[in-house]
Amino acid sequence: MSDRLPALVFATLVATLGTTLLVVGARSPYTHGNLALGIDATYIRTEQAVVGPAVPFEGLGRVPVALVRAEPVIRGAALYVNKGCAGCHGLYGRGGIVGPTISGQNGDEIREKTHAGPGGMPAFSEHALSNEEIESIVEYLHADPAQRK
Repeated sequence: MSDRLPALVFATLVATLGTTLLVVGARSPYTHGNLALGIDATYIRTEQAVVGPAVPFEGLGRVPVALVRAEPVIRGAALYVNKGCAGCHGLYGRGGIVGPTISGQNGDEIREKTHAGPGGMPAFSEHALSNEEIESIVEYLHADPAQRK
């Protein structure tokens, strides 16, 4: 038993530290999932400030013209990264630190959530992410892994 004690203490320490970090991250007032449109009277941990009204996200940048004519999977991959999807939902849409898995959803589900901005996700205007671009992203997410390279 005494030779297992250091391993048990280490495992307990790692589990406790990991759980603590997850709880702190989830309850942090600085994550975009915790943004509110106005002052929340029930929140008392830190000072609150209202910055302004919600504005639809207009995207991170322009997609190069060469990608407009590319194969849908390649174009979808470029759009997925360029528009910021991979940062939250992971490189292949299997979920990330912030965003849930989206790889199994169809185009209508992704389009609806993209334009509505559920939870902490920003709402993308149709100007920032068109329906055609969303379809390319869906093709990328549903593509065979060999096609994604």
